[in-house]
Amino acid sequence: MTLPRLLGALAASAALAVAVLPSAFAADGSFQPNCLGSAKLGENRDDGEVLYKFACSSAIAGYSIVTLNKQADAFDTEPVVLTPAGEAVPGEDFGCSGEIPGIGVGCGGKASAWNQVNGGVNLTSDPCAAPRPRLAVTVADAKGRTAGPYRLVSSRSGGRLSGCPAKPAVRKHRARKIGR
Repeated sequence: MTLPRLLGALAASAALAVAVLPSAFAADGSFQPNCLGSAKLGENRDDGEVLYKFACSSAIAGYSIVTLNKQADAFDTEPVVLTPAGEAVPGEDFGCSGEIPGIGVGCGGKASAWNQVNGGVNLTSDPCAAPRPRLAVTVADAKGRTAGPYRLVSSRSGGRLSGCPAKPAVRKHRARKIGR
């Protein structure tokens, strides 16, 4: 094999390795984790409670939850961090603050890669009423580099918020013929 072909093969192998290997950092050193999460109706619909959870492929030191189309009037000040198996993680937690009413909350703390952050916000309006609440999360690493926003999926089909009751079926009444 000639030197140019060998160098070309090495370059192609390196490019393939970079493309295939997961990383939270781009070649320029920027923070680019993969984050997945969801939102659902909480236990207290009357107070507008919406629960969220998310996890990222890299450790995070802060995050913001943004309510894109509804205002929040309360939120968890100390969300819980759990392992993928659902166990609490000692030394990993967050403290949150924000304006009330407002469109989001900012949190600082620590969560390792793929540990799940669990919290909640209370909306000023019924979370099951149209329009469906849309939430997103942005995350930051210990160096202050940010990534996102990542949409918190709130339903499987883009319909109502997970956990909200189905709309009652509308019954169509058929006209009856009155016999003589």
